[in-house]
Amino acid sequence: ISLQGWKALEEVFISGNTKLSSVIGLEDLQQLLNLAIVRNTVESVGTIRGSPRLLTLDLTQNHLSQLPVFGELPALRNLDASNNKLQIVSVLPANLEEVNFSQNPLIDLDGLDGLPTLRNLSLDHILGDGLSSLSRIGDLPSLEELSLTNNKFRDVTSLLKFTKLKTLFLDGNHIEDLSPLSTLDDLIYLQAINNPLKDTSCHFEKAECRFSLFPSLTMATTR
Repeated sequence: ISLQGWKALEEVFISGNTKLSSVIGLEDLQQLLNLAIVRNTVESVGTIRGSPRLLTLDLTQNHLSQLPVFGELPALRNLDASNNKLQIVSVLPANLEEVNFSQNPLIDLDGLDGLPTLRNLSLDHILGDGLSSLSRIGDLPSLEELSLTNNKFRDVTSLLKFTKLKTLFLDGNHIEDLSPLSTLDDLIYLQAINNPLKDTSCHFEKAECRFSLFPSLTMATTR
């Protein structure tokens, strides 16, 4: 399907097309605000550029093995490419605030570097070998919410560089010790259900432990 020449489009929603393999013509749609291509069999989206008003891009649940080539998209704030076949996160628009790459067989997250305004990142249930560390991602200075559920994390120290974190989801990993997270002074919500926490870990149901080890926490759930 091609959207070339549809210059007045502001909203596009393409969904439930089991024979749709590509969407092209996504250039110079200058009025476009929201683009959703979800629950199709799309393998390629080509290039997206020339849409200065585009705020949200939803590519959920397709067959994408690579991200679109992004031109200048100064207004883009939200990108959801969850539940695809992506292995590599390529260069992303620098002004993104929310990104979701959950349920992809990711092996390379380098494209997440250099996103100074990113506030919310979801990397749940990474397929294939799974996700056990974020050590290769540089600092994301504005990151406030991070979701890493159903992965293979054992050690949380690679998360300590995200010093602005307020909300952290770690359900369904292999974590035994959460205490290093106590250095995250802004952390107010921590959820770590279904982890093999050892007795040496903080027992959040005990107020003296919750508020001495994690003085900023207002809520924590571990089971």
